[in-house]
Amino acid sequence: MKTLRLRPGKERSLLRRHPWIFESAIAKGGGDSGETVRVESADGRFLAWAAFSPTSRIRARAWSFDEAQRIDAAFFTAAVARAVRARQR
Repeated sequence: MKTLRLRPGKERSLLRRHPWIFESAIAKGGGDSGETVRVESADGRFLAWAAFSPTSRIRARAWSFDEAQRIDAAFFTAAVARAVRARQR
């Protein structure tokens, strides 16, 4: 699993559950387009699982803030089901 390490102080928005990680917040790391990466604070603490986008200013978008969460087919099936239920109300 590839990792993004953020610059010091750039984890604040993720701690508030904002899903975007801008290119200027990243100290090191990367991945392939669309690849799920582990996002860590400057001191190595887990922050999120995110989809990496090497050409966007929004370099990664968080999938989950739960370290134990697996980003797999079941994750996407559940996310789509939640979205459908939300729209049925």
